[in-house]
Amino acid sequence: MANPVPCENQIMERIEKEKLTIPKPVWEVLSHHLGNDTLIIYLAGQSMLDTPAWILRAGNVVMRVLYRVSFQRGQSPNIEEISRYTVERAGNIGATMQRFKRLVM
Repeated sequence: MANPVPCENQIMERIEKEKLTIPKPVWEVLSHHLGNDTLIIYLAGQSMLDTPAWILRAGNVVMRVLYRVSFQRGQSPNIEEISRYTVERAGNIGATMQRFKRLVM
């Protein structure tokens, strides 16, 4: 997980133990925006993964060439790896939001 929240499980346990809540209108706004944004990110990543592998490989080749001719330092990103990571992270965000909702609502 990128940039994990320190002691996330302890925070969730404290929320549950102390029965902390969030007002419903606040939750609805947070859930709406985070949920919609996360869904769009997930769908974009999944769309890339649904692309035929040969197209992704060709895209990687084009990116490597463009990196070289533009004198970019470092390695060009791998489209498939980025897409898999994006889908995984978006799924984790969704799962965390559901866990959080069960605790605070």
